[in-house]
Amino acid sequence: MQHYRLSFPSQIKSTVQLPSSKSISHRVLIINALAKGKLIPQNLSDCDDTRVMIKALAQETPIMFLDEPTAFLDFPSKVEIMQLLHQLSRKTKKLCSGARVAPGMLPPIDGGFSAFSGV
Repeated sequence: MQHYRLSFPSQIKSTVQLPSSKSISHRVLIINALAKGKLIPQNLSDCDDTRVMIKALAQETPIMFLDEPTAFLDFPSKVEIMQLLHQLSRKTKKLCSGARVAPGMLPPIDGGFSAFSGV
């Protein structure tokens, strides 16, 4: 029997062109913030929610409030966005809060808001 030795490159440089969707845009922005990415994501969804997310992530504030961060997403996408926001909160030590988050995903506080804190 003949054996082969495989080697892999230590780094891969590539470009991925994703469709412009709100769900993907939010994930890309949050993951980029978690990784402290130096590149600016391109082809993001051109909607108010994406612009608000960009502004929220760019500001160096102790509190990040997002209005309906998971609106119009299917349930698995809502869960993934909330998990990513929770990781971001813990890593950046910010309080993340949002209005109209899916029931049961976060503990509610007065006024219909939900929050988690990385502090």
